[in-house]
Amino acid sequence: MIVYPLWHVGHQNEAGDDGTTVHVDESGVFCDESDGDDVKLLGIYSTLERVEERVGGMPFRGHMSPRASAAATARTASGFSE
Repeated sequence: MIVYPLWHVGHQNEAGDDGTTVHVDESGVFCDESDGDDVKLLGIYSTLERVEERVGGMPFRGHMSPRASAAATARTASGFSE
């Protein structure tokens, strides 16, 4: 079974040059909870369409579209079985 986690990162880290916030690095989305980033799991969905329904008309201000982000996460999580 492939699942699509939807999550939000409230970036507050100071990991960049001169203490700036880092959102994305060479590995993808940068997240450091010990440096203030706040990660929230918004839900686990069975299809990309359900993820898009959940996001609804919210403006996207991130670095990856909800569809691309969910697909990338699903690929990493697809080792789970029913």
